[in-house]
Amino acid sequence: MRAGGRVVLWTFLLLVIVRGLGDIVAAPAPSPTGESVPERGLLAEDERAFAVEVARVYLTGQGARGLDALVAPELREQLEGRSSRRRARPVVVDATVAASEQISAQRSVITIACLLPGAGVRYVAVPVGRDSEGGLAAYDLPSLVAGPPPGHVEVDAIAPLTGSDAAEIDRLVRRFLAAYIAGAPGEDLAFFVSPGAKVGSLAPGLELVRVDAVDALPAEEPSRRSVFVAVGVRDSASGAVYPARYRLELVQRERWYVESIRGEVA
Repeated sequence: MRAGGRVVLWTFLLLVIVRGLGDIVAAPAPSPTGESVPERGLLAEDERAFAVEVARVYLTGQGARGLDALVAPELREQLEGRSSRRRARPVVVDATVAASEQISAQRSVITIACLLPGAGVRYVAVPVGRDSEGGLAAYDLPSLVAGPPPGHVEVDAIAPLTGSDAAEIDRLVRRFLAAYIAGAPGEDLAFFVSPGAKVGSLAPGLELVRVDAVDALPAEEPSRRSVFVAVGVRDSASGAVYPARYRLELVQRERWYVESIRGEVA
């Protein structure tokens, strides 16, 4: 019995040792800073804002004085005395993140698209690093880079709206867009919208001034149509008229209804 007890005891201890060792081996290694490693391609909001600020300062010609607090200390000597005279200081009208590349857990290169009057869009690549305390700094000087290449994509193969329901659909989309673009409230749009569907209301100040064409994709189902409406939309504040094309998804119940608008955030 003693021998049997020893066997059971040693078997138990061996099992504990093996399982404990397996847990240690399987445990993920902590990051050097004790922080979790971010997923590739994801940027924190402060990284985006920081990169935009670096790009703005870089393009507006504030030189070493402006970038001094934004770059790593080792780079400050490279900035001193390198700002050149400019006939006029550029103004960055708008700036937004265009692309990002994750270099490591704490480093990214964030490309900022900056709009400058008279110069169009300039793309600035900003190397951004995060230190062990969570602070941000540029770990290398920014650079001017190329933007995305022009694309060549196929357009939708639409054709003039035809069929026995063409006249009804034409009236529906014209009346609906006139109300929708003018900013009619939801209760006024409810007559045109399919029950259960959601369509937002535009801010006031726009007006439908013309309908140029009502086209459609070939019908795949008798009770559904994808309709494209080319229009002119006037901004009452500026008087500018914008050409636009709305894609409306329609559904037929007892009559035709608008089910959704391409691009709208419901």
